[in-house]
Amino acid sequence: MVNLLKEVSVVVSTYSKARLSYLLDCIESLRKQSFKPVEVILVLDPVPDLVEFYKSRLSDDVKIVVSENCGLSNARNAGVKSARGEIIAFIDDDAVADERWLKNLVKNYDDSWAVGVGGLIKPIWENNRAAWFPEELDWIVGCSYKGLPESKSYVRNPIGCNMSFRKDVFEKVGYFRTDIGRLGKKPVAGEEAEFSIRIMQKIQGSKIVYDPCVVVYHKVPKIRARLKYVVKRSFYEGFSKALITHFKSNPLHALSTEDHYLKYLLKVAIPSRLKRIHKFESISHLIILLISICSVSAGYIIGLLSKRGLNRGLSTGRGLSGGAPTAVSGEEYGVKRRFEVLQSLESFTDRKVLDVGCGVGAYSTVAKKCGARMVVGIDINREYVRKASLDNKLLADACALPFKGSCFDIILMIEVLEHLSFETKALKEVNRLLTENGLLLLSSPNKLYPFETHGLKVNLAEIPNMLGVGIPFLSWMPSFVRTRIEKARIYTVREIARLLRKTRFRLLIVDYMMPPLDKLSNQNFARALRKILRKLEATGLKRFGCHIIIVASKYFP
Repeated sequence: MVNLLKEVSVVVSTYSKARLSYLLDCIESLRKQSFKPVEVILVLDPVPDLVEFYKSRLSDDVKIVVSENCGLSNARNAGVKSARGEIIAFIDDDAVADERWLKNLVKNYDDSWAVGVGGLIKPIWENNRAAWFPEELDWIVGCSYKGLPESKSYVRNPIGCNMSFRKDVFEKVGYFRTDIGRLGKKPVAGEEAEFSIRIMQKIQGSKIVYDPCVVVYHKVPKIRARLKYVVKRSFYEGFSKALITHFKSNPLHALSTEDHYLKYLLKVAIPSRLKRIHKFESISHLIILLISICSVSAGYIIGLLSKRGLNRGLSTGRGLSGGAPTAVSGEEYGVKRRFEVLQSLESFTDRKVLDVGCGVGAYSTVAKKCGARMVVGIDINREYVRKASLDNKLLADACALPFKGSCFDIILMIEVLEHLSFETKALKEVNRLLTENGLLLLSSPNKLYPFETHGLKVNLAEIPNMLGVGIPFLSWMPSFVRTRIEKARIYTVREIARLLRKTRFRLLIVDYMMPPLDKLSNQNFARALRKILRKLEATGLKRFGCHIIIVASKYFP
């Protein structure tokens, strides 16, 4: 018999107006519960427009709370702090609860050792389940998966879409960590697992129950039934689990559930498909399972390597490497090729040129040879400036250039933008110094190029580019991961165009350059490859080149 003295607060959160229809279905299912919650709490991100939007569309039986910061963990914490129920249940905004959800959930709390309860999450596919999508991977779409217990059991942690905890647990062990967990559409996870592990460590004898009779239905949009999402979500799952191990004294125990699941895949799921290998469905399931396992493993490894960067969000440039100086002579193929491309776009004859981030003066030297009337090189590195063989050179910060406005016809930023701590501020300074008809000539690494040429940072150690062409596929990793281990930023043309618009530039010309291969030890081989790459620069494949080359002018509205 249900203990009617138990009061349940249900917390649901959302971050977008576009999720209104999902949310209304969720709230309606909570109104129809056979065991009524004492309150339904909707937590919103701290966006005034979003708050007003939902306040005007929801009735008074829904308590609206505004989170202090964005992100799922922050939202859940805000809901917990404002809840008055003895038990706090969580459900996603795109899920609907079975009519007996809370009734069956509360029964489990008759066991005084039960501090948390989770249940079964059944998928509702927008376009039916894809034939190639195995049930073992339903966790990817936020649902219960094949491999979980089929009867009531004790588990390490519940799945966030259908979970609950006693409120006093939060008072004893704290709240969900806000440096892990989903932020908007970034599928980072792990906050429920970390919180549950913390409970087990701090409250002796505590148990978390998985009860398949506690049911919610989770809507799965068609965009999640795609291979791209499977890879992305699997990668972030591995990355999230690596973060969890950073917080625990016993990492192997922290991942006991994942260890059990992997054994299930290897001993049950995969062998069962191999027995039916003659069927297309079994073949496709095997391929997807292996892809997911490899993606999780890659994410886990990258997560371990990026231990230094547990702060969330994208890099603002702090800690980026200053880069190595370019050769003084300017005789290297890469230097000559860049200038060859730049000269084909704009003449340097009789122009006043500023070389921002001149290094030891390679591009300044070539600009002078190309007929520039005056060339000034500036760099923030004192040693580079000392070595630069230039008549006009200054030690200066790109964000505070020591010149009066409108004094240069051309400003060069060759492989500089990616190293700057405040790229927007630097571009505004460059804009200030250009004459009315002045031009910015900019070169930066191309995100579409499949190799990372700057190397990477792991903790405080630097891993150099030892292959001559770069580290494979690092540039194609998700930004959330890449920015934790990068030595320099990389850009798409769209990202550069956005930066230029923001700093009052008009984009005039976009071109690309294939890798110069100066670092290959066998230069005979490099010369042969360059001939092929030069021909590719005349095709659409140039978009996958090593460098983006931009010409931009000042914008006058």
